[in-house]
Amino acid sequence: MKALFLAVVVLNLAVFLWEYRSGAFAAPEAAVPENLETIVLVGESPVSDGSADKK
Repeated sequence: MKALFLAVVVLNLAVFLWEYRSGAFAAPEAAVPENLETIVLVGESPVSDGSADKK
């Protein structure tokens, strides 16, 4: 019984390491849609680059 438990643990570890090596746990990169509107903050407005505000 102890040998069977050890075999299951080793098999489980081997499968886990195999999946880790193949990249199964890597977070997928989310695709950003191209038709989104951009958000521009007041400090980032194209009219003022912020250099006039600095003294």
